[in-house]
Amino acid sequence: MLKKQKKDLEIKEEKTKSEAVKEAKTDVLREAREALRKKDLDTVWGIRESGGQLKLGDSAIQTHGNQLMVAGKTYILTPGLLELLLKKHPQMSQITPQDWKDYQAMVTSTNTNRKRYLKTGPIRSSTMEKIRRFTKKGKGMLPRCW
Repeated sequence: MLKKQKKDLEIKEEKTKSEAVKEAKTDVLREAREALRKKDLDTVWGIRESGGQLKLGDSAIQTHGNQLMVAGKTYILTPGLLELLLKKHPQMSQITPQDWKDYQAMVTSTNTNRKRYLKTGPIRSSTMEKIRRFTKKGKGMLPRCW
């Protein structure tokens, strides 16, 4: 009887984890749909859907609760980071210095800053304010002093 209860508990925990993963993905997708509705979704420098997966640059992303896994590294998913990952014109008041650092690390580690997301591709340039804020003259991915 004890084995059955233990197995039932494990199944219940597994379902709870699975539901949490689905809920986190749903939150990111809900934010993305809202940005798309407002025509503010950034699919070049941000998260996009490709082949049924959420991707940033050349890497698939996964969400688990308030964590985002990108290119083998885990980041805390904050409102400011979501703004940077989803919107062309993020609300700067929500973005912290740590959000900028995490976003820059994600962009460079996933080759989002390179054309066709290729490691050897030329560096993308951009006139978008969110990119110009932490790049030198809007080109490359060189950090500005904070």
